[in-house]
Amino acid sequence: MEKSTVPVYTNEWIRRVLHRNGVAPQSFDVASNPEFLREGTAVIDFLHPDRIVVGADSERAAEVLRRIYEPLTGGGYYSQPDSLQGACSAAAPAKLLVTSAQSAEIIKHASNAFLALKISFINAVANLAETVDADIEDIAAGMGMDSRIGSRFLHAGLGYGGSCFPKDVAAFHWVAQQQGVDFQLLQEIRRVNDTQREIFFNKVRAALWTLRGKRLPPWAWPSRAIRTTFRFSSH
Repeated sequence: MEKSTVPVYTNEWIRRVLHRNGVAPQSFDVASNPEFLREGTAVIDFLHPDRIVVGADSERAAEVLRRIYEPLTGGGYYSQPDSLQGACSAAAPAKLLVTSAQSAEIIKHASNAFLALKISFINAVANLAETVDADIEDIAAGMGMDSRIGSRFLHAGLGYGGSCFPKDVAAFHWVAQQQGVDFQLLQEIRRVNDTQREIFFNKVRAALWTLRGKRLPPWAWPSRAIRTTFRFSSH
């Protein structure tokens, strides 16, 4: 069963490898069950998910995964006195979406790419807001009040980083190219994100006049995602 974020058709590649190594097709299934977990809150995210996605091309595999997640989707876990509290409950249990394996693989990539899009979008808006002396925090708050948009991932800063968004956006763009799909929006997301760091660096350089020997502590950065001290070189 796939749990990681993988390119679409990975399930088919796994199936072919098993078949070529002599495993009878009727003796196994390949399913995609992507994770939507955040570092630091993985347990609560698992027990109180926004959704559980199961990609299975056989009813046999789908039924196995339905049984595995039944304590969450049936609400039984939330009725226990020692269960962790969260968004789900016995009255409103976790939601299960069963799709094809290919759809499940794309759901994970598309979800991360869309979140990266929101980050790049608000950063582009922030650059515009600065030129007209508008407050990006007020703008983000006003946008976030729209239930169709929501307030999450609308915090302007240095852009997205970490181990997931950069590789997932790049991989999703590669998949589109391999399929002959002109998905230029993904390339623009990456361009805006890369440019955002350059814009900030130029602001710092202009404010400090010279960068030789300067150190900028973490609390001075506008993005909470930055946790390490940035040392400027003499170049």
